Amino acid sequence: MEGVGLGKETVTGVICEQALPARPVVCVLTRMRLRQARHLITAYRAHRRLSGLADTRQPPGLLKSTFLVEDHHTCFSLSLWYGLPMFSAEIPEHIEVVNGLFGRLAFDPERGPELWSTTWELTDVSHNQRWDELDLRSLMHRNTPD
Repeated sequence: MEGVGLGKETVTGVICEQALPARPVVCVLTRMRLRQARHLITAYRAHRRLSGLADTRQPPGLLKSTFLVEDHHTCFSLSLWYGLPMFSAEIPEHIEVVNGLFGRLAFDPERGPELWSTTWELTDVSHNQRWDELDLRSLMHRNTPD
């Protein structure tokens, strides 16, 4: 990701020293349990497609996203945001991609498709947090009142 749009300011790698408005740092985690292991490839390709669109369009506040694998049937999408997540609004193809994966999800007749998503506002991050050039600690301390 070249830079992250934050309204009029842009964050590139390490958070710049500009005065940014106080916003929460938000984590969005989506878990998908797939019917077959081979569907992991499809899910990964879908994630890469959306990541490419995000790199091009730079949704406001998107800091980082990644694809995680739990086991041969389960994967996660993780994204970090400065402010409210705006992915669906900025990347409308997101809906089409998710709908394309729906038929590959494991399905429990009593509970439905094995898909869930959650959003957290981060309040702290460990001192040893390292993720490329992303400095969450500095960004989060901008939101702490003096």
